[in-house]
Amino acid sequence: MNKKITRGKLGSLTFQINPTEISRSVGGAYNEIASPGMKNPIIVYGGGNNLAYSFDLYLNARHQNKLPVPIKKYIETFEGYSNNGEPVLFTYMGESKKVIVESVETAILG
Repeated sequence: MNKKITRGKLGSLTFQINPTEISRSVGGAYNEIASPGMKNPIIVYGGGNNLAYSFDLYLNARHQNKLPVPIKKYIETFEGYSNNGEPVLFTYMGESKKVIVESVETAILG
C-alpha cells in the first residue's frame, strides 16, 4: 500500500490526492515609521495575511468512469468555488479546514 496516496475532499468533491509538492505560504505586512533624528526608520509588523496552500491536482481522463462524477463536473465545480469566493471545507490527511479557493487553472493534457 502506498501511504502517500490519500483521499482529499473539497466541498462536495472527493478525489485521490497525491501531489508531488504542496506549498504553504504565510505573508505578513511590515510598515516603516519615520522617526525624526533617526538614520533608519522603525520597522513595525502590521499583521499577517491568510495562510495559502497551493498544489496541482491531476485527474486522469482514462479513469473517468471510476470517478464519482465526470471530470468536466470537477472542473466546473472547482472554478465555481473560485468564482464564488465563499469558504468551502477542505479535508486532507484527516485534517479539515474552511478555505477560500482563490485561483484555479485547468488544462487538458493529452
